[in-house]
Amino acid sequence: MKKTATLLTLLSLVGVASFVPAVSSEPVPAQSKIIGGVDANRGDWPFMVRVAPSGVDVNLGLGCGASFLGDKYILTAAHCLDFQKDNKIADPSNIDIYVGIYDLDNPTQALPVKTYYVHKDYNSKTMHNDIAIIELENSFSGSRVELQTKPYAFVPNANLSVAGWGVIDEVTKQTPTILKEVKVPFVDTLTCQAAGGSYLDVDDSSFCAGLRSGGKDSCQGDSGGPIVNQDGKQVGVVSWGVGCAQPGKYGVYTNTVELGDWIDGHSSGINYSQFLLADSRTGVYHFNVPIKNDSRDELDIRGAVYANGITVSNNSCVGVIPAGTECSFDIHVDAGVAITDKKGAPITIRAQHGAKMIDLDMAVRDAKYKEALSWPSNDISWPRGGDSGGSTSLGFVILSVLAFFTRRFK
Repeated sequence: MKKTATLLTLLSLVGVASFVPAVSSEPVPAQSKIIGGVDANRGDWPFMVRVAPSGVDVNLGLGCGASFLGDKYILTAAHCLDFQKDNKIADPSNIDIYVGIYDLDNPTQALPVKTYYVHKDYNSKTMHNDIAIIELENSFSGSRVELQTKPYAFVPNANLSVAGWGVIDEVTKQTPTILKEVKVPFVDTLTCQAAGGSYLDVDDSSFCAGLRSGGKDSCQGDSGGPIVNQDGKQVGVVSWGVGCAQPGKYGVYTNTVELGDWIDGHSSGINYSQFLLADSRTGVYHFNVPIKNDSRDELDIRGAVYANGITVSNNSCVGVIPAGTECSFDIHVDAGVAITDKKGAPITIRAQHGAKMIDLDMAVRDAKYKEALSWPSNDISWPRGGDSGGSTSLGFVILSVLAFFTRRFK
């Protein structure tokens, strides 16, 4: 089963038993592997990124894949950072980013993370909108991925290429240190949905790829990594599947072509903290919320929508915020009224940035940062399980606990 590679903050886990996930009718994030692939040529994936837990050797194979968008931004999967099932999220300070890495035994420089942005409509049950942007502390000079933009039509059966450091053998759980890649054909939505079960959830925010006969696939640990078309342009992010390279089952990928506007809006130089954490769903909480315009364009705040139970004061985020400046506002949150589910109490700031309208999506949540010793070894937080069970080695459990990386079980 493919599993979602989850970057946890388990930097001090000791003695974790191997885990066998329960049989489920739900999709699970991708497992850590490329199945049926080969060593990638050095230099073919210069924009490849490894997202890994801070303070842990990256060659342990723990983490998620991702791609470098340029400047300060990394594109990955939402399920690598947001554990809705457990009502927990990744701590940005416990994530390291390795841009342009090829051999895990010879890693590139570890780069610290400032924050990240998860799609506001990410759903861990359906895996819709399984996409996120990580913002680095500082700009980085490196080869960036080219994103396929609209208009674009996927061609049925045309080969796509996906890469990662996931397990290369589903039985032994052996993981490579050299980047692997595999070619898988695009599968149209109706054919994919005909596989039934979780595949009925595939919508415009995702697409399928793989062989009906099985044998080639991405999997856990490949979560968040890029899949590119024959022009070398990224068209998707590794998301989920049922099993790994199983006959009649396909890999499912977040559709970055369809979500291009969201990607642009969250990698354009506007910095803020998306999640404001309350201790519980009771009591009143106060937060100061800064928004910094690190871009070259003005940010024109046009309006804001707040959940019931949230009041605003001392608001300087009104009108034009010049490039290189910041504004802030205070919010007072009646948690009992405002926070009604694990996604929290939403706040949406609507603004014009350059020629585009963007939404700055925030939420007050009663979530906690994922802590190592609080992670139950028998409850790996995959968004939705696959149609069949699978086993996870000690190394993968530590991965999931040490990192925030998963890819849904296929």
